[in-house]
Amino acid sequence: MEQPSSVFSNRSQRNTWRKIEKKSTRNNSWLISSMTVCFSLIMVVWMGSVIINQQPNGVEPYHYSGDGLDAKSLEEDNKMNAMTVEEEEVREFELLVNEDQEVILSADLQNVYESFSASFEKEYLRYLKPEEVFSLYVWAGEHQHYERQYHMFIDDPEYIRIFETLEDYIDAASLSDKSTWEPFKHAMLLSVRYDEKTAYITNEDRSAHFGLTKNEDGIWLVNWMPRQ
Repeated sequence: MEQPSSVFSNRSQRNTWRKIEKKSTRNNSWLISSMTVCFSLIMVVWMGSVIINQQPNGVEPYHYSGDGLDAKSLEEDNKMNAMTVEEEEVREFELLVNEDQEVILSADLQNVYESFSASFEKEYLRYLKPEEVFSLYVWAGEHQHYERQYHMFIDDPEYIRIFETLEDYIDAASLSDKSTWEPFKHAMLLSVRYDEKTAYITNEDRSAHFGLTKNEDGIWLVNWMPRQ
């Protein structure tokens, strides 16, 4: 009688081992992928925690209460705003006027004005403070020197010229009168610089305003609409 063959032939054994190896490989690949994803998630959470908790030296993080910034955070914001205002450069000055209540210039400013008027070269204005340029502009207006005023305007390319030509400005300026400058007379004025390129002149009750801008050459000049 013929003996039954063994349960596994050599060929069957090899096929079985191949199946086991393939299954093992798939399991290993899945395990490696899972570990990679987990590691990536851990790194993302860790990096987020570092960024959130990293603060400049001496500055505490904001505390969120659910309804907005808490009282401590708002107090810190108010302190920062107050510091910004206090650090503005503010100088007091007055317009000089004669007995007829007309603006007059100091001897030094008069010399600068005459040199500037001869050529309209802005370099003559280089060492003037904003309030000194303002004084020249007012003096020129009261004496109807509109061409001098026109050449005191900021003329950097990025600024829009409200008056394209000198004639346009003269037509507009000739309609004004000396009372335009009354709010700046007989009062202590403030020359305020709130950044490196921007300044304004105002009176004590802040009812009058005159703006100036430092041009690309570092010279203070008059804004095209200075009273706005």
